Amino acid sequence: MIRLLPFVLLLSLACGGSSAETVDHAHHDHGHGGETADDHHHHHHHDDAEAPPALRAFHAAFREAWHSDRSGATVCPGATDLQDAAEAAVEESAEAHPEVTARVSATADAFVAACQAEPEGGERFDAAFSAFHDAFHELLDAAR
Repeated sequence: MIRLLPFVLLLSLACGGSSAETVDHAHHDHGHGGETADDHHHHHHHDDAEAPPALRAFHAAFREAWHSDRSGATVCPGATDLQDAAEAAVEESAEAHPEVTARVSATADAFVAACQAEPEGGERFDAAFSAFHDAFHELLDAAR
């Protein structure tokens, strides 16, 4: 937990919002279990004006999936669309951010594989969707 705290604080700062709006991430499950879209709502209040077009489109697609009920049954039918949006953003940003875009591609592939393995959701799906979300945020932050 202590090793995770600096990352959580950095993520909270990167995602914006005041301390009054911020969820207590040190004690909060980032899987879909128990967290509602409202709990996580502050994570996607970004100023995308300076982001490249494909990254803005990826953000819009990801935001819609993340703010659903985040179950496999809801999210997995659109998994390949999310992967396509991610790959367009990766192509657009690969030269400037090669390491981050490689993580986005890898987590997008793992997410689609998890949806194929657990189309209704489960631990693998939860872990893959969370990892994809984290990589997405890395790319969004790198593009700023």
